[in-house]
Amino acid sequence: MGNEMQTQAEDVKNLSSSLQGFRVYQERNSLKGLSEYSRRDYYKICLLAGTSTIHYADKSIFVEGYTLFFATPNIHYSWMVESKVNHSYSCLFTEEFFDNNESLQSLQESPFFKIGGTPVFKLDEKSYTYIKFVLIKMLEEQSSLYKYKDELIRSYLNMIIHEMHKQ
Repeated sequence: MGNEMQTQAEDVKNLSSSLQGFRVYQERNSLKGLSEYSRRDYYKICLLAGTSTIHYADKSIFVEGYTLFFATPNIHYSWMVESKVNHSYSCLFTEEFFDNNESLQSLQESPFFKIGGTPVFKLDEKSYTYIKFVLIKMLEEQSSLYKYKDELIRSYLNMIIHEMHKQ
């Protein structure tokens, strides 16, 4: 396992104690692909610029360019990065991280996380830039000392979900 994959595995294992149930990270130029997702308690949102194949449930989806992928704890997937130059951002979160019933209901009813829904989206440059900006803001807040950073990060997650609902 390469250093980037070890870092990702350690991040998932050691979710920040100040942000129970949430972690965001960035990967660059990993030819090993994103690891298989065997955790059954996390949702995941991945943003990729590059070429890859996503094996999700019983299908394989080839993607290139800018892609956003939503993974649910209920469906197994793996993601194989094929391009030599790629950049990705991923965030993991639990249902418990969404502490308000309205947000949790919105998450559970989202077609992005429903079984049989469409979890993979090709993005134009404008949407990619916006979602990347939101994920970078999450990265900044994750390590900040801001007292209400969990609320702010939940808002950022909702911004991504709502942005994709508008597509």
